[in-house]
Formats: sequence, structure tokens, C-alpha cells
Amino acid sequence: MSYPVKARLKFRWHPGLAFLPIVLFFSAVIWITVSGLTSIKAYLAPLSLILGVTIFLTKDRRLACESIISGVSDRVLATMLFAFLGAGAFGQLLVVSGLIDGLVWLGYASGIEGSTFVIVSFFISALIATGIGTSTGTCVTVVPVLYPAGVLLGAHPALLLGAIYSGARFGDNIAPISDTTVASAYTQGADVGEVVASRLKYAASAAVISIVLYVIAGFLLDTSDTTSAMQSLHDAPDSQSLRSLWILGAPALTVMMCIRGNSLIEAIWAGIFSAIVIGLVSGTLDLQQIYFIESPTTVGGALTDGIVAMRDVIFLAIFIMALVGILREAGMLDSLTSTMQRFASTPRRAELAIFLLVSLMCPLCASNTPAMLFSGSIVNQIGEKYKIHRTRRANLMDLAGNGVTENLPHINTMLALAGVMLVAHETTGAPLVPITQIGLLAFHPLALSLVALFAIITGWGSRRG
Repeated sequence: MSYPVKARLKFRWHPGLAFLPIVLFFSAVIWITVSGLTSIKAYLAPLSLILGVTIFLTKDRRLACESIISGVSDRVLATMLFAFLGAGAFGQLLVVSGLIDGLVWLGYASGIEGSTFVIVSFFISALIATGIGTSTGTCVTVVPVLYPAGVLLGAHPALLLGAIYSGARFGDNIAPISDTTVASAYTQGADVGEVVASRLKYAASAAVISIVLYVIAGFLLDTSDTTSAMQSLHDAPDSQSLRSLWILGAPALTVMMCIRGNSLIEAIWAGIFSAIVIGLVSGTLDLQQIYFIESPTTVGGALTDGIVAMRDVIFLAIFIMALVGILREAGMLDSLTSTMQRFASTPRRAELAIFLLVSLMCPLCASNTPAMLFSGSIVNQIGEKYKIHRTRRANLMDLAGNGVTENLPHINTMLALAGVMLVAHETTGAPLVPITQIGLLAFHPLALSLVALFAIITGWGSRRG
């Protein structure tokens, strides 16, 4: 049995042109990837042109434009946009408060060395990523300090970078304010708090597997002495940085509110206000760091910078949902769902199809959030067909979106990590490591994929309805 294809929007000359928007987008993704431009901003201009070309290839241009508006006015997109805005501001507040230095100081001042430092780095990175909700931001802020310090203390360079990346993926997978958490939950109509609570067992299992692998790898890999090769090192944060740890109460409040069933938007803004209050009272934030105006044109501060930083992902979400609106009216989503249905003939195979779809879309898009946005509607239809619970669907999507295909060298977060590694090399003499080697030693995404496949095969955590 397959889904009926209901197409209101017809294309000129040949019905097969309905596939053209997808072909053009994938072609643009491949071109962008080959060119080395994997930032989200690189997708915006091609997507805008693809929308224009699609409009003029349809027989009813008015219906095509209405389809775009229908896609953009979707309630799911509106909720996601506000969540993205709040998440950007919240994450930036936590960064400028000095939370990074406070967490790093705990590990650095304890005198931990070698492979133990690798495991500690995994936890620090995971904690930060869970708090600020972004794997890329975590890598960019953590690597310049943890990487040279860890190498100086005898940690294996590639293993250390792999652990930092793994911790970042852990946080990206479970953080309520992560764009992947928001995208996976809201495309499936799932409650973010329920999703996060049910996802913890998968993330924790993968983390245990990762730690075991890091312990084993620490014994097997040769940690040559690179201390003499490093001429300088970033100054370690002092004990005054401990004051910033009080601000951990803000993300903790957000997590608790989400788990208790409060709206994500409410929880994020509660976190923002609590971070401001805690930061001002503890002295780790001042008003200038939060928001300032310098006439005639300068505006800044964590709130402004955080909101502006989400601009590209918001534009991308708008363009993608506009394209989804056209594809929906052209019957493309029904057609794709029908194709997937040939494989997803049972609930278990349907779950596997969901996981494989997102896993394969991630490297094609060079980022996990666009992959989830494109896959969301199809996953929703497949899940409804086989009565796979919306929370289960969201979990499978996010496990795939932070899984092993995110270790490929062209993924945007991996490239960001490579960029800050180069900066650390130039400023401290920390060694350069091939990016492919880092991917091989980033164990948590691999473990997440294994845990997801185990859950699909055994039915662990499966829900129907």
C-alpha cells in the first residue's frame, strides 16, 4: 500500500519538473560543500533563486505564491523562530558571563593529566553544550582553552579534540534550547520537555560507551611529549572565575521547566531573566554586557548579539518551509512518503526508515538542522501511518542528526572545530591534527547511532500512538 499523491500545483511541460526544486537544492548543497562553504549563510542565495525558478515553472503562479505563504505561515515555523531567537540570546548571556572560564578552571586547577583530562574535557564540553544549546558554539569557545592546556598536560591531541566534539554533540542532542531539539520536536508536534526527558536514557547510554572507549584509547594511543614544542599557553582562568558558576542556575531552571511541561518559549525567557539577575547580583555580568547603545549607529550586548547570531538559521528555516509549502502542493511530499513506504512496511522498518533518512540527509546538507527541517514532514506522515509516538519520532530524528554522519569532515561544526584548532596552533604551538582523524576519535556520535539502532531493533523506549 502507498500514499495517494494529491497534487494541486502543476508544473509546465512535464510532471517530472516537480522534482526540480529538490534537484536544484541538492546540486547547490554539493557545490557549496565542494567549495568548502558549509556555513548556513551559503544556502540562502541559492534557496531564494530556487524559489523564484520554481514559481515561474508552475502553471498557476498565484497558487505557487500562496503555497510559499502557506509554508511560511505554518504554526510550527512560528514556534521554532521564537525558540531560535530566545535560544540565541540565552546562550550568548551564558557565554559573556564567564561561565566557560569557571567550568574550565574546575578542570584545570585540579591538576588532571593525560587521558583523564580527555574524559574531563568530554564532561566540560557536554555541560557547556547542554547549557548553551549549540555544538558549534561550544567547540569555538572551548577548544582555544582546553586544547592547548590538555596537550600541555599530556593528553593525546586528536583524542582530546574528539572528546570535545563528542561532548558538544551530547549537549546538542539533549539541550532544550538546541536548534536540533527544537526542530525535531516541533516538526513532529512533540512537547520539548517530554522529548528531553525521554531522550536522556539514550544520551546517557551513548555517553557511557564513549567514556569506556576513551579510557581504552587513552591506554592504546601514544601520547608523545609535545610540551617542549609549545612556546606559550593561554593564561589559565583564576579562582575568581568560580563566581560565574552561579549562573548555571539559569539553564538548570530552563531544563526543569521544560521537563515539568512548561512551554519552551516560557522556559527560555525564564532562563534569560534568571541569567540576567544572577549575573548582575554575582558581578559576572554588567549592563553594558547585556545591552548597550552608542550613538549614532552602534548597538550591542549579549541580547542583541545572540538574537542577531540566529539570523542565518532563521532565514534558512523560512526558505526551507517556503519550499516545503510548494512541494506539499505539488504532491512531492506525498510522493516521497509513498517511496519510503515501500521500505517502511512495519513499525520497526518505519523507525529504521526515519533514522536512515535523517542520517543520510545530514551529510548532504552539511548540517543537521536543515536535514531535520526537510525530513520533518515525511517523518511525520510515516510516523502517523504506523502510530509511532511523536516523541519517539523526534528522538530518532535527533539521534540521527547528532549521529555518526556528523563526524564527516565537511560538516559545519567539524569545520568550526578545525578552525579554532588552527588558531590554537598559531597562538600556543598546540599541534595540528588531521580533521579526518578527529572524526574517527569522536566516539559519542558513533555511540548515539549504535544506541539508536539497538533501540529500533529491540523496541527499547518504543511508543505507539
